[in-house]
Amino acid sequence: MNLLHKSIRRLSMIFVGAATGMVVLGTGVSGSGHTVWIDGEKRVIMVRAATVGELLQKANITYQPGDLIYPAPDEPLKAGEAVVVRHARTVSVSLGDAPFRLVKTSAPDVGTFLSEIGVKLGPEDEVEPAMSTPLKEGSSVHVSYVKRRFWKETTVISPKVITKQDATLEKGREKVVAQGQAGTVERLMTATYVNGVLKEIKSLSTQMVKPAEPKIVAVGTKTKKTVQVAAVPPPKPVQVKVESLTFTPQAVLDNVMLTAYGPGKEHTGKSPGDPEYAITASGLRATEGRTVAVDPNLIPLGTWLYIEGYGLYRAEDTGGAVQGKKIDIYFEDDQKADRFGLKRGHKVYIIGKKKP
Repeated sequence: MNLLHKSIRRLSMIFVGAATGMVVLGTGVSGSGHTVWIDGEKRVIMVRAATVGELLQKANITYQPGDLIYPAPDEPLKAGEAVVVRHARTVSVSLGDAPFRLVKTSAPDVGTFLSEIGVKLGPEDEVEPAMSTPLKEGSSVHVSYVKRRFWKETTVISPKVITKQDATLEKGREKVVAQGQAGTVERLMTATYVNGVLKEIKSLSTQMVKPAEPKIVAVGTKTKKTVQVAAVPPPKPVQVKVESLTFTPQAVLDNVMLTAYGPGKEHTGKSPGDPEYAITASGLRATEGRTVAVDPNLIPLGTWLYIEGYGLYRAEDTGGAVQGKKIDIYFEDDQKADRFGLKRGHKVYIIGKKKP
């Protein structure tokens, strides 16, 4: 039995069952009466006819190509057999992203209609309206082809940094106790495509593959005793002339150790964008060729110095490692500061608050 006959048989059963509550092929009438179902409405025609077509003609029931007639108009009219007439309706249909087109059909519902026009649906495809919806003149049917793609996505989790106070380390120093390890999380992802267009990406599940191990850093809390180093004053004020400068120093420091530092994080613990980046302990912005860090117990901030072999500088900054006869010279380039290294045995003249 082909698809058309199956559809006709289904219609006959629907029409008869709706009126009688019985699932049969037709209901007979006495004498020359015949049952005719017209678009789901039952009529009893009291005429004599040899064929189905003659019956419809005598009853003024018109039909056109595309209408469903069962049995066919040229079939002999049998006693007790119901005749089904279902006029074709114009339905608009759109498949995927194709524009709507008009189709003539006598199918009773959306599902039967799609089967008649050869539409094969996948398990994810969507149909509007529902497959069981009855069709009417002017009904619209839209099919959306839905496909889903699945994959696994691995994300790296950075380890947290945990700080612990350590009384054995000097204040301002840090020591890495455990480097920590990154962790990984695996997610099952899905992407939904409707008519070939990506509509949604979402995570279906999350699984921790490897937990992250924290990085542990010890922070020193030990206070270092301040070493008081007295400056060696000259026996009497002596005027000094170096290069184009002439000044009378307040004191002279011998065997001074020189180091260097830059603005970067490895030297100051601050990064570009930090509000305190390159700002000295005196509140001024550090400047190469002027700024040095000193021990304020030995050389007060704001004091001008002359470092033999390097020139005129001003004490504007301090540092945790700058103690006693040690001076840290500022460079704007961290690499240049690193290359400076450590130099010993220098003489430093302490001039005072006024620049010579």
